[in-house]
Amino acid sequence: MQSQNGRESRVANQHRGCMEKRQPSDVLRQAAEALKRKGRVSLVRVEIELVDGAVLLRGKVPSYYIKQLAQESILPVAKEFRLSVSNLLQVNPVGRADGMMAWRDFRES
Repeated sequence: MQSQNGRESRVANQHRGCMEKRQPSDVLRQAAEALKRKGRVSLVRVEIELVDGAVLLRGKVPSYYIKQLAQESILPVAKEFRLSVSNLLQVNPVGRADGMMAWRDFRES
């Protein structure tokens, strides 16, 4: 009987620790830190939200590479908290209000 009580206590402690990890502020903080560690200014401006068990990325980034980098950066955090990721970032190349690149932009790349 004593071993069962000890086991129940360990399970309760593990569950309590898991619940503490699932605080929305912890998820948001860790996701923001993951983006910041990449050292890209455009990633620091990404908005991060928690909605219905998913981490949402919102905002505008200058390229599809940065959009993918943002998603890959927060995947470990999302997995740790058992959340999905919805990448709603919009690609808006720098210097173009309409988000389209001019022909000269392609030639200069």
